[in-house]
Amino acid sequence: ELYGQSYRFVVVHTDHLDKNKLKSLDAELKKIRAALQKKATKLMKHDFACRQYAEAALSAFLKEEKNDFYSLNGVVE
Repeated sequence: ELYGQSYRFVVVHTDHLDKNKLKSLDAELKKIRAALQKKATKLMKHDFACRQYAEAALSAFLKEEKNDFYSLNGVVE
């Protein structure tokens, strides 16, 4: 019952839609991963004046690129 009216609902579930959703999610994950790799590679090629600047850049990268799918970490050498 909703707002004083009785309703009946039918729920339809298909495997075809699940496959499409998984395919879309997989494509999105690949896109996110490629973007992360590109940005990480660019950061790794950058020369920093001192260790402090490199650590600050790494910290900023990890904060900006935080996401629900991939865990990120890094080390300054």
